[in-house]
Amino acid sequence: MKEYLKVAKFLSTMDVKVYSALSDSGEFPSFPSDSVSFEVKKAALIAANPKIKKIIHEIEDNPFFIGSIHAILPDGDSANIEDLYTVFKEIWSYSDHLLIVRAMLANNFEGINVGPSGLGDKYFFGHDEYWNTVLTATNPDIDIVPFLQSYATLNFPSKNPADNLNLMVNKWLANNSDNRDWRYYFIKYPEMFSEAVCQFSWRKDIFDFNIRRLNAKKASAYHINPYVYVVAVKVHDLNVCDRGDSYARGYEFSPLKLKNKTQLWSEELGWRIVVPEGISVTTHQFPSMQPTGNANEYLLKETQEKDRIEIAVDFVYTLGSKS
Repeated sequence: MKEYLKVAKFLSTMDVKVYSALSDSGEFPSFPSDSVSFEVKKAALIAANPKIKKIIHEIEDNPFFIGSIHAILPDGDSANIEDLYTVFKEIWSYSDHLLIVRAMLANNFEGINVGPSGLGDKYFFGHDEYWNTVLTATNPDIDIVPFLQSYATLNFPSKNPADNLNLMVNKWLANNSDNRDWRYYFIKYPEMFSEAVCQFSWRKDIFDFNIRRLNAKKASAYHINPYVYVVAVKVHDLNVCDRGDSYARGYEFSPLKLKNKTQLWSEELGWRIVVPEGISVTTHQFPSMQPTGNANEYLLKETQEKDRIEIAVDFVYTLGSKS
């Protein structure tokens, strides 16, 4: 604290303006280096264009930023900071924040690493009153300027942010339908984020289709594979499957558990399906489904026409109609 007071006193007694001092010096070892670099960048913008000081202070007072505004500061050109903030307010005025998340994902957002867990690093994607966790993130620094610029330069933009955000999402999906990685599914299926869940765990040694959708901050609480979750929501028939049956705790995996005891495991190559004795499976209805070599076990792969979610839903419906 004493060191901080020394710096404050030093700045208050300088003959030059504080922002000029910050911009010219940039060396304050008593403060965290990232905080200093953000303040230096802000100071440089204000020193170059004092007219933007008012809008800078307005952004700092916004509860989404709580004083840390590096995510919205442009590099070099300070003239468009007001335009960027206008776009920001338009987007974040929309009530469906999950659509904002999906549009950000369509613009290379990868979530914020919020720390390790026994299930791997936890990633948060933003939601309602917790947006400041994303918008003030460091290591790496969050930068929403490209996203705001992309939104601002849409062809035939609507006055309704929902229309524009959906346009960004749909355009990305149209251009990336053959690249069905985790981002494709997170963008296409809003169910991934339903029930206010925007935190997931990834382990570096496990592929992107066996991640966990966390119900709480602790990995020891209940969690579920998000692809399993979405299929269960899409099926929407408690006589066929109840997604509550598929939750796991600790280090357990979470297959989709059907009422007839069939299990679908989301794995790298597709769905590994384990069928109990007495249940008949005819693979001719699903050409991409083949026996694995283990008793009563099959591998169901996505196809050009059906992605991993769609083909699993079709299979569950087909199997359920025979049970």
